Amino acid sequence: MFARPVNEKVTLDRINQFCGWKNLKPRSFVVPSRRATTLCDNLWTPVDRSCIQLEVFSSTERLSFVEATKKSFRATQVGESFGPSWSTHWFKLSYVIPSYMEGQEIHLLWDSNSEALVWSLDGQPLQGLTGGAGDMVRYDMKISDAAKKEEKGTLFIEMACNGLFGNGAGGTEEPPEPNRQFQLSEAAIAVFRRDIWNILCDLTILRDMASSLPKGNPWRERALIVANAVVNEFSFQDKKRISKCRDILSNFLKQKNGDGQASIVAIGHCHIDTAWLWPYDETIRKCARSWSSQLRNMEMFPSYKFACSQAQQYDWVKIHYPQLWSRILEKVKSNHFVPVGGTWVEMDCNLPNGESLVRQFLFGQKFFEKEFQMKTKVFWLPDTFGYAPQLPQIIKGSDMSYFVTQKMSWNRYNKFPYSSFIWEGLDGSKVLAHFPPADTYNSLGTVHEALLSVSNNQEIGVYNASLMLFGHGDGGGGPTPAMLESLSRMRDLASLPQVHLDRTPTQFFEEMQKHQDELPIWFGELYLEDHRGTLTSQSFVKRNNRRAEEMMKEIEALYSILYAVYDVSYPHETINQLWKYILLNQFHDVLPGSSIGDVYKDVRVYYKKIFEQGKELLNKGLGLLSRGGLNKVAPELVLGVETSCITLEEPSTVSNNSDKTENAVSLEERELDIRISNGKVVAIIDKNGRLCSLRLGDLDREFISPGQFGNNLVLYEDIPTAFDAWNVEAYSDDKPLPIQQPPQYKILANEPGKAAIQFSYSIGENSTLNQVVQLCAGSNMLEFKNRCYWNESFKMLRVEFPTTIRSDRVAYETQFGYVTRPNHRNTTWEAAKFEVCGHRFCDISEPGFGLALLNDSKYGYSAKGSTLRLTLLRSPKSPDKECDIGDHAFSYAVLPHVPDFPCEQVFTAAHKLNREAGEESDWLPRSVAKGKTVFNISVESDDGRNGILISSLKKAEERNALILRVYESLGRHCTGIIRLAQQLPVVDVEAVNLLEEKQCQSSADYSVPVFRSRDHVRVSLRPFQIVSLQFQLG
Repeated sequence: MFARPVNEKVTLDRINQFCGWKNLKPRSFVVPSRRATTLCDNLWTPVDRSCIQLEVFSSTERLSFVEATKKSFRATQVGESFGPSWSTHWFKLSYVIPSYMEGQEIHLLWDSNSEALVWSLDGQPLQGLTGGAGDMVRYDMKISDAAKKEEKGTLFIEMACNGLFGNGAGGTEEPPEPNRQFQLSEAAIAVFRRDIWNILCDLTILRDMASSLPKGNPWRERALIVANAVVNEFSFQDKKRISKCRDILSNFLKQKNGDGQASIVAIGHCHIDTAWLWPYDETIRKCARSWSSQLRNMEMFPSYKFACSQAQQYDWVKIHYPQLWSRILEKVKSNHFVPVGGTWVEMDCNLPNGESLVRQFLFGQKFFEKEFQMKTKVFWLPDTFGYAPQLPQIIKGSDMSYFVTQKMSWNRYNKFPYSSFIWEGLDGSKVLAHFPPADTYNSLGTVHEALLSVSNNQEIGVYNASLMLFGHGDGGGGPTPAMLESLSRMRDLASLPQVHLDRTPTQFFEEMQKHQDELPIWFGELYLEDHRGTLTSQSFVKRNNRRAEEMMKEIEALYSILYAVYDVSYPHETINQLWKYILLNQFHDVLPGSSIGDVYKDVRVYYKKIFEQGKELLNKGLGLLSRGGLNKVAPELVLGVETSCITLEEPSTVSNNSDKTENAVSLEERELDIRISNGKVVAIIDKNGRLCSLRLGDLDREFISPGQFGNNLVLYEDIPTAFDAWNVEAYSDDKPLPIQQPPQYKILANEPGKAAIQFSYSIGENSTLNQVVQLCAGSNMLEFKNRCYWNESFKMLRVEFPTTIRSDRVAYETQFGYVTRPNHRNTTWEAAKFEVCGHRFCDISEPGFGLALLNDSKYGYSAKGSTLRLTLLRSPKSPDKECDIGDHAFSYAVLPHVPDFPCEQVFTAAHKLNREAGEESDWLPRSVAKGKTVFNISVESDDGRNGILISSLKKAEERNALILRVYESLGRHCTGIIRLAQQLPVVDVEAVNLLEEKQCQSSADYSVPVFRSRDHVRVSLRPFQIVSLQFQLG
């Protein structure tokens, strides 16, 4: 029997200091003079630096192993510093194990205060190392289980001059320090004391039980007593006493759990941001460092499962590390290295359009199927800034059924109520969802986190299991041996939940599925109450993303027609590569604008490729339809890609003047304001550029609130509490700043076809904005085209439109439809939505009419009562101190409309505004007046409201077929009628899922009856349903 300690707190402090580590970090936290008294500081002893010879080759490039090892190396030693930031230094390390270490377990110790990768002499990546003083370090690598006398070896070590979280100057999320130096502070061979390691791992479990189990639990007190007894018994010099301590600990740890204990499926995980505080190229190396380390963990822990997402990262490793790739394939086959996620990257889920999200899944699942002969069932996205309401339908349509994240634990206003639940999307599709209750995807595998996985599991009475995602992440690294030792000891230990290391995420969900009838349902979007600034930061990326999405729609439609009708080869490889560039830049720290400046240099290069190659494809394809090309019907044909039709038309020989008489524009300059009208819309703008009045010509109704002004540009102070690029705060509304002076104006156009007035503003301290207010003949849309030079700090620019419309909700375009949100602050759930995501428009309506606020490249909206607001620009200073400084071009517009929303004309106007932006950017061909239609694919509804929109027309990935993807956008049941051009050699048509596989393969949700007649196809659609039709060609 062991004596009960007199004081619990003092005893815990004693045990903690004796162990010597925090957060399972294998370096002592105690003061140097006491380190010899800790287990942690006696793990590697003796340490020998004299048996190592070091040489180095330095480069500013990231070279391959073959390239680097051919270079000339020079002598170096511990203590030398290397730099600058992002440079690479290759070390050749030759060692001779001293004879006194014979027969013992030998480790390499290496600390370059940076990331590093150990390579074998024959070019095999062996293991990643992370040096420095942070919590996520790993300094050692085993090189022998039982060393031979004077055993020799040679290793190469690739040192990267960056930490696990980049090179931030003064803070992790701060802009990088360009000239950071890294000192090589350790390079040695050491004996690893596994006997001490085992006691340290055992004792840590008892220490954590004694501190984390609730008071009154008998196992808490018993753990404290036994742990204290071990400290009393232990002696570094006496192996018998060490052995006795291990026996004491083993006797405690072998006591089993009872029936009914909660369980944890612990999944190794290594979240690697595809770019963030480091550029894309460094991520490639992070994958090699992290994944090679996990393969070594699998050698030590045979039951260990490691889940890994992002097909792009797999593809990089396949290309750059073929030897590592072949070892990964073996572990995938044995079900130890578990592909999850099913997308090309872990993308942002707010900003990409619906077709982009589909392609993320299509490219991800197809890669998994090709390389691993399997598709994942688990959509794995632990870290992004909110989850769109159409994701359940897209998940199901991609042959998946399950969803994992923990990001909702970041909510700053309200605690998300569920851990295990059914997530229902806009169309009614449902997936099983689980949010690991430890509230992290970087768990350390401690007793505290295991207990939290139980106490914070909201559905434990229904399904008493949870996932734990453990391993260092964001910057990579992954699980360490210490984490695996800890979790292994909790497999079946009295008083703790049962921990399973040998189960996969799919197995966890299959068990959860047995309880699905008892699980709660969450409907609609998963709105993250944090990181709202990502809807606006780095606006050039958002603009380019939208332009690229539109360009791809036109390219694919054009070449689908050329392929099907004119037998032109479809440039599948080029098109898919352009898509991969787009999808890469949609990563959840890139498109949202939360990466360092170096990342955006890479992003600009990719967009340059997208637009240059895309424009070349368009010009080539359109050239084939011009005079002397393939077209025999007319001298020239013009491609039209609209919301509900795709056409080839002859250009009109007569300009379209019909609107210039019936709906001609008039402009009247008056003493205080300017009135413009086109018979449909009447607008009055004062000489400060503010919209005083807006009416529809045939509706006696004012849309702008009396005494207030639309197009009201407001500058706000924008200093978030943290995370500059990520966050905007509600309190910014309380601190508007003055626009410096009234604008100058001039009339640019006053003609039947168009009226245009230019206003030139000075904004803030250093910024200018030139705005053209424009009304065109026949249009309901009043446009505001802007060119801005922006050079502010911690400021935010919004435009506001106070309306006369009374409604308690506002509609915002989302992927494949729209979502409505409250415009009041009755509860904390509603107050948290002070800045929300919308795509091309938001709309406020009363029965019979409404007003839409449209844009060509913005995503951050806010609505307060009847006022619609659009966030135009921000000026955060970290992690990119130059974020958004420079020139910007963007447009927005207001569209008064009858009837009320939902109505197709809002989608049509949004398409028109955005296509104009593509033309003005010179990335899309200019629209011309069109004449006779010679080819037409159109979609309409049987109820006359239409609103069935085309998402894409493309060639099938693997068949001689075209894929036409449409969706119901207005939120009602209807029958869609797809009219086909007679030139299409269609022999069969069927509905397929988003992976272009036969319907019903994964779920009855995708059962779509298709009825074909001679020249059209009829399909029944539920609200917001996405339907992919495959037209088999003859």
